[in-house]
Amino acid sequence: MTIVYGDEDYLSALKQKRKLFFIYVAVAAFYALICIGLLIYFASQPYQAPVLNAIRWVIAILTIAFVVFSYPYLGIKYKRISAYCAMLRGFNEGLKEKTEGEFFGFFEGKEKDGVDADLCIIRNWNEKKHVYDERQYYIDREKPVPPFETGDYVRLILQGNVLIAYEILEKGVMA
Repeated sequence: MTIVYGDEDYLSALKQKRKLFFIYVAVAAFYALICIGLLIYFASQPYQAPVLNAIRWVIAILTIAFVVFSYPYLGIKYKRISAYCAMLRGFNEGLKEKTEGEFFGFFEGKEKDGVDADLCIIRNWNEKKHVYDERQYYIDREKPVPPFETGDYVRLILQGNVLIAYEILEKGVMA
């Protein structure tokens, strides 16, 4: 049985998430310190000092720059690593599903709970309906693609339709 995810995957993703969080906190603290310093300087000026408008403009430009930095940083970078950590955390806590079937093919370009993934199509025999079903399972795009070939009979261990372990039982017998 080939295991796709290990404990080191979760720990490295968590380390990266913490690093990104601390970078954002450092930038936010730097922004806050500059704004507080400028506000103190603003309050210490006389009522109609010519420098007051310049201070207002500097604070406005810094605020716009901070907001422009925050949206992509939190909305793309931090959100993606948070989704990846949540997916990996679910592998330790949730119930695993085992399935066996004929490998049909790979398809690219899907997303599962905010994590980029490829699709793996497996044909299973459905005992209740007495027909073959084609089921779609997700394979993390950051991990190596399993060495499946069309027609291989495989056993998969899944968590929320995400492949976490696999085994090739028979090569090309179903083709």
